[in-house]
Amino acid sequence: MYMNNKNLKKNFLWNTIGVGFNSFTSLFYMIIVTRINGSDIAGVFTFAFSFALLLEVIGQYSGRAFQVSETNKKITDSDYVYNRIICSIIMIIVSLVFSFIRSYDSYKFILIMLLVLFRAVESIGDSLFGVIQKNDDLYKVGISFFIKSILNVSLFLIIDLLTHNLIISCLVILIIQTLITLFYDLRNVLKYNFKFNSFNKDNMKYVFKTGLYTFIFLILTQYLVGAPKYIIDYYLPNTDQTIFGIISMPASVMLMFAALSIQPCLTTLIEYLKEKQYNQFEKLVFKIISFVSILGVIGTLFCYFFGTQILSIIYGLDLTMYKLELAIVLIAATLYSIVSILSSALITMRKTGMQDVMFGIGSVYAFISSIILIKNYNLFGSYISYITTMFIIFIMFIIYFKYIISKIKK
Repeated sequence: MYMNNKNLKKNFLWNTIGVGFNSFTSLFYMIIVTRINGSDIAGVFTFAFSFALLLEVIGQYSGRAFQVSETNKKITDSDYVYNRIICSIIMIIVSLVFSFIRSYDSYKFILIMLLVLFRAVESIGDSLFGVIQKNDDLYKVGISFFIKSILNVSLFLIIDLLTHNLIISCLVILIIQTLITLFYDLRNVLKYNFKFNSFNKDNMKYVFKTGLYTFIFLILTQYLVGAPKYIIDYYLPNTDQTIFGIISMPASVMLMFAALSIQPCLTTLIEYLKEKQYNQFEKLVFKIISFVSILGVIGTLFCYFFGTQILSIIYGLDLTMYKLELAIVLIAATLYSIVSILSSALITMRKTGMQDVMFGIGSVYAFISSIILIKNYNLFGSYISYITTMFIIFIMFIIYFKYIISKIKK
């Protein structure tokens, strides 16, 4: 949308910085909690944080891309803000019902609710980011992410050091998130003469209807990444949740590399499709896959020989006996990174419906296999479930992508 605009460099630079810092906050939170509060409390935090991230997919529904690319002139930005508010309320209700069904103690319940509220504020703020982005000031979004990341992590560390109380620490970052959203993000949005129009039921139905398939896609992909964590919460102690969270953390780095690899090439892929250069399209996709695969092999070998020692130093826990598990996670993350590249390529071809089916199959398998394997093999079972799930999805996407390519060539 802003390839040729006056703010291109500034938008790119600040958005990259902001999104980059925001992506690594979970890593810093995990280190802080494990170091200060111990592995048992860290397990509670790991689950609560992952659960809130999963529910944030509800809060953001179809994502900012739908809002920015909206072509229906009847639909306004305020409709998208209303949509996020409704979805954020649904987030909170779902978390309340889930916590009630699971009969969590007051500490875990409050922690979950604070982190869900934190993500709800972020979801509503994302609709404000949509307004800013449409007005060619994406750099302000990056600055917002940067400020929030620095302040939240710094204050979280300071408060947790002083109190050793995660409830207070999470309450502080919730307050910071809310204040910046109101006094920086909303203030920027109001500069564009943004107004809250009256609530329109028909417009709201349209927003929910058009974003449904994307929402299903996003929630399934988010669930797949953290599927074992939700089953570990049922069957294993909090310390095992902590270990799985730490060992699986490098997977997010692989997924980030995959995203950084495919994003700059999307414009070229779209051009190849427009010009019907399908062989070039296929070659570029597999060049990206080859690059990510090489990174995955190097990363897996490095982590097998040195990864657990480094993680032990960072987190202050003895993790040296988890060399095999860490290698399994890196292999699985590489497979899933390839899936994300194929998924992006299929999206450029407007092949989305079948992706929901494949991710749905993967999610069902992840749920069933996690229960069976974790019950029988404890924590090691979660890694087996993780890698087999990613392998099944990988095979499905490779077959489907080759089928679609061969079909359009004919």
